Amino acid sequence: MFPWIPFLKQKAGGKLSDTEFMAIKAFEGKVVTVTGAINAVNDTIEYVPASGKTFYFHSASIVMTTNPSATSSANGTGSEVASKDQVVAALKVDTVTKDKAKIGMATSAREIQAYSGGSGSGFGLDAKCYFNCEGLFLQGDGAKKVEIENILDSGSADATIIGWIETTGETPQVASI
Repeated sequence: MFPWIPFLKQKAGGKLSDTEFMAIKAFEGKVVTVTGAINAVNDTIEYVPASGKTFYFHSASIVMTTNPSATSSANGTGSEVASKDQVVAALKVDTVTKDKAKIGMATSAREIQAYSGGSGSGFGLDAKCYFNCEGLFLQGDGAKKVEIENILDSGSADATIIGWIETTGETPQVASI
């Protein structure tokens, strides 16, 4: 038994936390983590489970890696400055979109008159956006894949998929402690 596993004791009702469960899967060598940049439309990160293996999702997310570069100027009449730093990505299982996530921000400002102020607007989303992947899995055949794809781009982002693998046909088990 690995030295840090003894603290993972069976709880009343037999339930483990996500952290405990994933720690056991990591100890068994079954955890899969794929991370990479999806900086342009059609960029993907992906994982292809081997034939005879089933991939179970734990989590999937995207996070922005750029900041808006446009800045507004106080001079001029009627000028407009806008900035977008957004990514929309799709979580796909065997080419079927299961969820989408949007992350980033957009701003816009217009000078009404030189040196007399103006108006502006903007919105921002969380710095990290999670996909709903609860209950998702993929029985591998060596060709089918799970992926996160950039489907609408005005910025740069990193994507991450975390899950574990079991032999197809076997019920996922937690190691006995």
